Amino acid sequence: MKKILPAAVLAASLGGVSAAQAVHLNPEGLGQVLLFPFYSAETDNDTLINVVNTTDEFKAVKIRILESMNSKEVLDFNIYLSPWYHWSAVITADANGDGATITSNDNSCTVPLAISEGQTIPFRTFEFDGSGADPADSVSGVERTKEGYVEVIEMGTVTDASLRAAILHDSSGEPGDCSLMNQYWSRPAGR
Repeated sequence: MKKILPAAVLAASLGGVSAAQAVHLNPEGLGQVLLFPFYSAETDNDTLINVVNTTDEFKAVKIRILESMNSKEVLDFNIYLSPWYHWSAVITADANGDGATITSNDNSCTVPLAISEGQTIPFRTFEFDGSGADPADSVSGVERTKEGYVEVIEMGTVTDASLRAAILHDSSGEPGDCSLMNQYWSRPAGR
């Protein structure tokens, strides 16, 4: 890991040499993509994640969690944030200490709903374990989920009035009706 970081820093510093840039870094630290470059659930480590909506708009955000060996996805879900609201979670080891899980006590709307209901969700191994495994993956098993990185991607602004009402937190901090977001994702396309 120590040899990879200096190479990444060098690549980032050389990126400014080219006239065309694929990534623009906002000097104020705001934008549509946030990368948590490393999480760890190894040796009693916990990784805390906080995402803040810094606008007066309702935001739809994709969270992708990937393991560190080959960037295979171990979990993805959507969160929906009220204006000026935040979402937080913790990545930690599972009960056996074999793999990683995510838990959130934040009630912001998520799809699937289990995350906003406070359930502990174990990371999945189907992309590198079992019948769906890539033959190039020499290491398999849930222990691969204990280290990786997190991508936070803004999908867009929610403009539908009924969905905004479902997402909006009231004065006690409760969202309107998170089950409505799950209903929209589970209905057939075009309806």
